[in-house]
Amino acid sequence: GDGGVWICDTFSHRVLYYPGNSTTATRVYGQPDFTSASYNTGGDVGFNAPRGIAVDASGGLYVTDWGNSRILYFGPGQPAKATRVYGQANFVNHSRDRSLGFMARADGFNEPYGLVLHSDGLYVADRTNRRILRFSWSGGLAADTADRVWGQPNFTSTSPPPPTISGTRADPSKKFILNHNPRSPSMSPWSEQNRMKVLFSILVRVNV
Repeated sequence: GDGGVWICDTFSHRVLYYPGNSTTATRVYGQPDFTSASYNTGGDVGFNAPRGIAVDASGGLYVTDWGNSRILYFGPGQPAKATRVYGQANFVNHSRDRSLGFMARADGFNEPYGLVLHSDGLYVADRTNRRILRFSWSGGLAADTADRVWGQPNFTSTSPPPPTISGTRADPSKKFILNHNPRSPSMSPWSEQNRMKVLFSILVRVNV
């Protein structure tokens, strides 16, 4: 990037960019101006509760559009309109799993949460599908389809792990434990969200 700061303003459904040491944003992504805060279902401009952002070396911006089950990519310095969409076949669709039903896919998401750029690809926490996906680089951008999955045995499974979590240790036969029933009271305090944060920290720090 260019040394500026990006902030994901989730419940104003936008991303803000602050240049250098400025405390005033000069670019807004997801809204037509700095005073609007409406959510959008589909389209190549707006978001529905964006959750994560990552900026590549050229200044291109990846945003997890959580409520639309997709990731939008904005070219360097181009906040007006996304140029690429991941997780949907087009900019109109906005339902889970590529808007094709209730089966997970290598090219779809169900409420993606965090993401991080790594030397070998874009890693995405596909939260409600209980998995991490990697999209390798292709022509300087992340490929459209994931080529690795963590937390599930394949790209179509979304099964929760067996209930073996105790404190902060999980079933050693599993590489990662991502989720039980997210509504189960037994999940507290070792919640799904906390496990995702731990896993994502691991992915950032190791050469997976």
